[in-house]
Amino acid sequence: MRKLLLGLFLFASFNLQAAYDEYANNVVISTATLGFSSAQLKKGVEEAFSTYGWSIVGQSETTMKGDLKGGGSSVVEVNFSNPAAIKIQYLTEHDSENYKFYKRLLNIRARMMVYLTDCTNKDMQQTNTTVKSDVALRRNLMYAFYKYNWIIKSISETEITAALAARGRLEAKINESGKVSIRRWDEVEEAWTDPDRDNYVRRVSNVLNQQQMRCSK
Repeated sequence: MRKLLLGLFLFASFNLQAAYDEYANNVVISTATLGFSSAQLKKGVEEAFSTYGWSIVGQSETTMKGDLKGGGSSVVEVNFSNPAAIKIQYLTEHDSENYKFYKRLLNIRARMMVYLTDCTNKDMQQTNTTVKSDVALRRNLMYAFYKYNWIIKSISETEITAALAARGRLEAKINESGKVSIRRWDEVEEAWTDPDRDNYVRRVSNVLNQQQMRCSK
């Protein structure tokens, strides 16, 4: 009962806050240690823009601009001058209290990262011939996180953390032999769950294992 009441309270609080908060005009993608080239990042942006109806209206070596449905009323820019922290932001004014505008940024981020980290993606395979096994593992792990919409909070060579509202925090640690251990912090219980019985951990782990088997060298 306590868990149910706390869950309902958090859910209500989240919705109440969302109703009055202003959403940011940008999102940042953590890509440190993943080794993507500018050419690959561009392909990822192109894929995301194409998927959600954005037309490319300008680009440079480190940026790409997209216009949704033409007319210039909704324009975004993806800036990857810092490949460890890619920024997607609006260049036009929009209703910051309307979630649909923020959702557009989230959609671009998710599609871009799923495309870039999917080791079965033939477009990426052509440019991934020299990717080291540890980098490939981190990409597969990122793919598993993004498949279930977890937002990456930090990434290093040995640890990746991700969070999601009402679901808590996932922490993936990679040991020297390449073994990955994943656990979840439950915000309601304020404790780490049992990884063997946690559905969120199991789903991410299953996708990671599938990708590791499909793309093993």
